[in-house]
Amino acid sequence: MIELSNRTNIPLIEDLGSGCLVDPESIGAVDEPTARDSIKAGVPIVTFSGDKLMGGPQCGIIAGRKDLIERLRRSPLMRAFRVDKLTYAALEATLIIYRERRYNHIPVLKMLKQDGEELLNRACSLIAKVDSTRQTSQISSTRRQVGALTLTIGQSNSVTGGGSAPENELPAWPVELEHRTKSANQVEAWLRRQATPIISRIENDRVLIDLRAVTPEEEPIIILALSSLATDR
Repeated sequence: MIELSNRTNIPLIEDLGSGCLVDPESIGAVDEPTARDSIKAGVPIVTFSGDKLMGGPQCGIIAGRKDLIERLRRSPLMRAFRVDKLTYAALEATLIIYRERRYNHIPVLKMLKQDGEELLNRACSLIAKVDSTRQTSQISSTRRQVGALTLTIGQSNSVTGGGSAPENELPAWPVELEHRTKSANQVEAWLRRQATPIISRIENDRVLIDLRAVTPEEEPIIILALSSLATDR
């Protein structure tokens, strides 16, 4: 396609979608192309998202040959499609982090880089903290009964995202919830209705909270909610 573009002088545009700017293998997305690779290969124009795998503000980015970018900038449609100053500020801050290689400051990259052992330890710790807030019975090292709520450390997969590496899965050890009187759908709805909504998913009639998508600072919110759910009959 690049050769054909050069021969016909018709610009080639490649839509990369996810906006991955780091080594894909470092986040488990082996087959995900990067903007740098496409541009180095000779693609004149690449487009990708500022959010998704890039982890910045929601926007669309067009990168490539300077002369073609200038033609786009002069288009009357630019006034309709350009983003606001707040988006530019957030995008600049994100790109500075990339330039300085402080990748752990990009939340989505930090989440994707977590290994299984770290997630397992966090799940064990979270269950133990819910356990300490109520009178409980420990069924096993990975399964506890807290009031009306049974908490189990399960084994599943985290999905990178429907619009970014949709087939890419990473190992996960989510906290699985079963309630004595509430169905999985009722538990999921109950979690969403909290002052700070907690987003979970349902697998095999169990509600799963995947800690890959939860920061350590957010864990107390989940612990408090699960402690309350255990007494909700």
